[in-house]
Amino acid sequence: NYSAYTLEITPSQVDNLERTINELSELVDITPRDRRRFRKLLEETKGAESLPIRTRLSDEEVARFTVQRYRFTGVDIKARLFRNYPWGELGSHVVGYIGRINPAEKKEQEDWDEEDQANYRGTDYIGKLGVEQSFEKHLHGTTGFERVETSAGGRAVRKLASTPAKPGNNVMLSIDIKLQNLVEEMFGQRRGALVALDPNNGEILAFVSKPTF
Repeated sequence: NYSAYTLEITPSQVDNLERTINELSELVDITPRDRRRFRKLLEETKGAESLPIRTRLSDEEVARFTVQRYRFTGVDIKARLFRNYPWGELGSHVVGYIGRINPAEKKEQEDWDEEDQANYRGTDYIGKLGVEQSFEKHLHGTTGFERVETSAGGRAVRKLASTPAKPGNNVMLSIDIKLQNLVEEMFGQRRGALVALDPNNGEILAFVSKPTF
């Protein structure tokens, strides 16, 4: 994982969303694709929460927005963790990806036990497809928390209890990255699927499914 800054908008706190996005685009690079993705998230969530309009901001973009922050009610920069895929799209159907929790997934979480639900209150992202989805709870780790006593003015007085966060576990795959790269190149743009197995133990050495996502 790596940390990066994300520009986020809380639609319920913004009077004119389109104008706000246009004005933000003067400070940070907001592409048509960014706008389409934001609109899709807005439709899915009904605008009740903070939504990213741009991810992975540069230091220069963070600085430009910070200076003008006072102009934008309901807009803020947040530090987020992103998954690093060093091989890019290679083996993407095997690995899967991390994505924002959608309404259907939130509905499913209502059936989880209380401990599992609490473990996802500090995150907006979850594994989608492949290994990321199948081993989500194994990879996710444990969310830490602190319970503090505060004064009438909201100042922390003392810590009552705390639980440290625990990192997720590693998952070791049997994929041979060189073979995976070779079969994907050989497969080209053809549609279909291919699986290469080790006949000695049944391990999956390569897996291709086209088209990719």
